[in-house]
Amino acid sequence: MTKKGSLALLVAAAGIALAGLVSISMASFKKDDIELPVYDHLGGDFSLQSTNENFNSMSAAEGKVVLLSFGFTSCPDICPMMLEKYRRAYRALDRLTINGEKASDQVVMYFVSVDPERDTLDKMVSYFKSFDTRIIGLRGTDQEIDAVQASVAVASQNIPNSNQISHSDRIMLFDTQGRLRAMPTLREPLRDLVSQVEVLLKQEG
Repeated sequence: MTKKGSLALLVAAAGIALAGLVSISMASFKKDDIELPVYDHLGGDFSLQSTNENFNSMSAAEGKVVLLSFGFTSCPDICPMMLEKYRRAYRALDRLTINGEKASDQVVMYFVSVDPERDTLDKMVSYFKSFDTRIIGLRGTDQEIDAVQASVAVASQNIPNSNQISHSDRIMLFDTQGRLRAMPTLREPLRDLVSQVEVLLKQEG
């Protein structure tokens, strides 16, 4: 789509530059070795429609580690894998106790729809039942969604002659102060994502 195509061009250069910064080899990570940078120039608060009335923004999740990703319920490949990763991450965090609390209770997982025209809140709630009902769906106007994506240097774009949308497969990981700390891709192992969350939670203990 032309509207979103212009946004893609605006953030493309930033995305390419960031790729070099975040393509750290995760395979050899040990929790004690992980030092996550702070991306002060990225992120920021937003307010969107939410499937959970208590969590509709970054500020609403203050004090929790936030995972933020983008997708849509009609996505045939990336999004089901993303939400399955969320589900497995929640299960792993259910088994951890950090700072005297279950780790999963200290985490919010946001899934922002890049297809708000088709993705109603009710549709997202129903979709998440196949994965984990703790996942929180967010939607807004095209302009609002574009702004959230631009704040973390990603973009989405409608695929011509198709009802599909090209979008990022990164998970944006924010610490309890709302600072962006990591941007792992879907390809990186679940254990590394869980380790990063664990490190951020322990830093606040």
